[in-house]
Amino acid sequence: MESIIPIKNKKRLANKFRFARVALASAIVISIISLININMTNSKCKDLNYATNHYMTTGIFNKSKVLTVNGMKLLFSDDNKAIVEVEGLYYESPHIRKKYQLSLSKTKGSMWKLDDVKDISTLAAKNN
Repeated sequence: MESIIPIKNKKRLANKFRFARVALASAIVISIISLININMTNSKCKDLNYATNHYMTTGIFNKSKVLTVNGMKLLFSDDNKAIVEVEGLYYESPHIRKKYQLSLSKTKGSMWKLDDVKDISTLAAKNN
């Protein structure tokens, strides 16, 4: 009877180690995929058009998210700053047309970073 108990403990211990190895390998794979995705997005954000589209259509906590960018108008641009006017359908229901004015600046790695977002759809409606 005594020899059976250590065998059960060995099997239980082996199962715990197997689970730990699988969990560690899964965490490493997910981390590598996440880092590759972040690196690819950052390299693509060197293009102003892609950066504007990316910042307006993605993000969990993005309050000014649109479904798709229907129109884009460059108002001002120099080497380090750009102001872009974006038009699209609002993400949440009812999907009304929204206009936003984005302020973007270049980082040291020459990627475009979002500085400020202004909702100008109410201003445009008042002016018409």
